[in-house]
Amino acid sequence: MPLPDSTGESDLELLGALVERLSSVAQRTGLATLKVKTSEFQIELTTGLAKAPRRVEQVSSQPVVSSDSVAVVDVATQTDGYVVTSPMVGTFYRSTSPADPPLVQVGDRVESGQLIGIIEAMKIMNEINSDRSGTVLEVIAVNAEAVEYGSPLIRLGP
Repeated sequence: MPLPDSTGESDLELLGALVERLSSVAQRTGLATLKVKTSEFQIELTTGLAKAPRRVEQVSSQPVVSSDSVAVVDVATQTDGYVVTSPMVGTFYRSTSPADPPLVQVGDRVESGQLIGIIEAMKIMNEINSDRSGTVLEVIAVNAEAVEYGSPLIRLGP
């Protein structure tokens, strides 16, 4: 039996969107495995994630730009604080809409679970929440630019 089609999308597009959404949930919650079973299909998603603090380690002393124009910001020289990283690949947005102010700015106090940005992946807007409380020391990710899994988004201090 095909997946429901209320928007004219193909079964494959709908299944892809479902897998992307499930992946986002698994990554946000730190689940290593997520299983969904219906009478029509079964999906088992293994993210390889474990619920552990995400910290950017020192890799290089020089800023690097990858060949596909995705900026990789060097946070190695910024060893103080905690770096909140991207849980997925997509386009990072600092606000909920272009007309709105950024969700967080340097100097703002952020609570654990607070919305700090949006990542668009496969035309789905995924809310990105801080996994730790602190004061924003630096906003690392550039608005409307591509981020990868593990890319630094913001740096928090005590």
